[in-house]
Amino acid sequence: KFTGVLPSEIGRCSVLDYLSVVNNSLTGTIPTDLFRSVLRGTLSVLYAANNMLNGTIPIQLMNMRTLSVLDLGGNQLEGSIPTELVNSRMLNMLTELDLSSNLLQGTIPAFLPELRNLVRVNLAANDLTGVIPSLFHPFNDLSKLLVLFLVVP
Repeated sequence: KFTGVLPSEIGRCSVLDYLSVVNNSLTGTIPTDLFRSVLRGTLSVLYAANNMLNGTIPIQLMNMRTLSVLDLGGNQLEGSIPTELVNSRMLNMLTELDLSSNLLQGTIPAFLPELRNLVRVNLAANDLTGVIPSLFHPFNDLSKLLVLFLVVP
């Protein structure tokens, strides 16, 4: 198992496409320098589940044009899912979103139905409250959505 912080230098990889650091003992916040690869339009998969990452979800996620899989489940992330993502059209490639088993609070994001390529969403085991967004509104085409986990702990 790897320990310590997730090195920000990973963001210097100019053609990084797939990053998996699952099931380690990484601590600290998600470094914003990691998203340099994203700004270059190369990172498509980010698996950082089952570590001890803390802090909030970085708002730089809204710039992830090429990201298709984001798995930050099983960490100690807190706060709400960033509202900046609501107005973002950048996450249109996203097919899998897993933010489960963190310490997230607030409401289920209203932007969820706008991410039309989603196949799997897992927001379970957080402290999210409120209403479930209107996923099946006539203007929202989530016909690809196969799995939706909203289970409370």
